Amino acid sequence: MRKYQCPNCKEYTIDVLQKASLNIRSNSRCKNCGKKFGLPYIYSALLIIIVCIAFYFTYISNMNLIIKGTVIFLILLLYYIVNITVMPIVRK
Repeated sequence: MRKYQCPNCKEYTIDVLQKASLNIRSNSRCKNCGKKFGLPYIYSALLIIIVCIAFYFTYISNMNLIIKGTVIFLILLLYYIVNITVMPIVRK
């Protein structure tokens, strides 16, 4: 499984599940150095705003309930993919 580099000790100790569980309010600690890391506030806030807008337009649309559920699932899946692949990890 791919590991990500800790911004404090520069060791590859952050696994994919640990990075995927990060959001604006949650921080985590490195298994090697014990210092906190997280996601940058501005990127996380922008991503959450975009997801909320997508939820809103999905909610007000005239789609079938099954299609709405599928679209919401895909939006959440895209959120976690962007969170894992694009979001940088920073010191907290």
